[in-house]
Amino acid sequence: MNKIPLKKSSIILIALLGVYGCNVADKRSSLEKDSLSNDTPTVNRVGEVETFETTMEEEAADYLKAAGKNFTLQDSLLTVALSSKGNQKIKTYAKGARERIRFQKKTLEKFCNENKVLLDQKLNAEQIDSLHLLSKLPEASFNKLWVNRMSVLLKNNVDTYENARHARQQRVKDFVNQNLPAVNKEVEILNNFAQKGS
Repeated sequence: MNKIPLKKSSIILIALLGVYGCNVADKRSSLEKDSLSNDTPTVNRVGEVETFETTMEEEAADYLKAAGKNFTLQDSLLTVALSSKGNQKIKTYAKGARERIRFQKKTLEKFCNENKVLLDQKLNAEQIDSLHLLSKLPEASFNKLWVNRMSVLLKNNVDTYENARHARQQRVKDFVNQNLPAVNKEVEILNNFAQKGS
């Protein structure tokens, strides 16, 4: 077995540590740049496979996830309206609103996918039971309760987008500023619908 002299092995060890130290410093510097510019996902190598982690700040990601959950609930609530005993006016509103909500949801999904933020698309058992009970109500009770629930969900979306707008990252601010008007507009459309009488 070949023995490497102690002095030579020490030099090799120092050289390796120097290279490793430079790499760590480079990575830290790169991450700091990402957190300031907020434009590039972090790329880590695990073996030969690349894994991606979002650089979106956690609080902003949580607000957008909440918005995604709200869109899923709204879509389900609108679907219930279209298949329920509610009156024709509600069905007409629900048909148009569902197209608009699905477009907003798709826009959010695209942005979140680009930033490696995973949205939860599933309803829990309590939400499913609540929608089922709502669908069984007689028309007069259904109409009032449905409008109230839809109003709460739409206002929740406005709140989540408004909160996300305070993110440090410019790309999040830009996304919210581009899409918040449509979210606010849906609240206005529902209010006008409710005032005319459902």
